[in-house]
Amino acid sequence: MVAVITLRATPVEVGALRTVEFLPFLVLSLVVGAWVDRQRRRSILIGSDVGHALVLLALPVAFVLGHLALWLLYLVLFLVGILDVCAEIAAPAYLPTLIERDQLVAGNTALQTSRSAAQVAGPGLAGALVAAVSAPLAIVGDILSYLASGLLLALIRRPEPPPASSSAWAISACSRARPSRDPSPRAWGSDAPCWAPSPSWRWGSRSCLWPRAPSRCQP
Repeated sequence: MVAVITLRATPVEVGALRTVEFLPFLVLSLVVGAWVDRQRRRSILIGSDVGHALVLLALPVAFVLGHLALWLLYLVLFLVGILDVCAEIAAPAYLPTLIERDQLVAGNTALQTSRSAAQVAGPGLAGALVAAVSAPLAIVGDILSYLASGLLLALIRRPEPPPASSSAWAISACSRARPSRDPSPRAWGSDAPCWAPSPSWRWGSRSCLWPRAPSRCQP
């Protein structure tokens, strides 16, 4: 909505903004997936939340100062896309460290239910907030939600197993080579978390930036 309502972006410019936001998923998912597998997921999720808050803060600040421009929106969306790649791959990988193996089905069901609820409720709530305070200032609500998410993650005290030490670049190279050696669907499915990240649950910020939130691939 910032692009359309505040900056009066053309359809071509809006399409370019969507492309810029999705580009990190296309380019970085494989390497980030391997990298996340070698890091502590909780730290990645906290860092992603804080990073989202800091990056999005540029928009309301620029609006208040009268310097909001389309190039800034391109930059913010690209950085947000990079952070989304990290968070969306790390979140499902972190879940098995929080619950027992026999609780994984219920845990994944709850995770997907919360995402679906956010997808349904997010655009409506964002629209009401935009109508009340304008699109750029409505992003402050998203910033606060990211900070709250990071704080809640920081309060988790369950220890996380130490990550493996293999090189992420080596792992990603193996992931790219595996389907060519094994053409079976199972070989492709084993790499799905790397190249097909799960749908984003952060629909509030998308609704403030877009007239309609973009969809994601489902692994």
